[in-house]
Amino acid sequence: MMVHKRLKGEVEAECTDMSFQKLSIFRPGLILAQQNRRNSRVLVALLTPIIYFKPTLMSVPAETIGKAMVNTVLDPSEDAVKIIDNKGIHLVASGKECKK
Repeated sequence: MMVHKRLKGEVEAECTDMSFQKLSIFRPGLILAQQNRRNSRVLVALLTPIIYFKPTLMSVPAETIGKAMVNTVLDPSEDAVKIIDNKGIHLVASGKECKK
């Protein structure tokens, strides 16, 4: 897990250094998909009460990530780099602006 976070951080830094005109970095929590791997199914089962009462806290459906990505591409914002966390993904997918 720590290697994954370190590697992801390195990739984000390298992408930022490439000076894209616009760059959106998505940082979702637990991705909820129709076909989760076995380990993910166990985690989802354990976290179901939290997911139900606080859906934006630590999980996001894969479809919501897709909507957020499309809305980000269509956003006329002048921000060169946007980092969108789990809660921000939910906001952007619903058409609201993420204030980060």
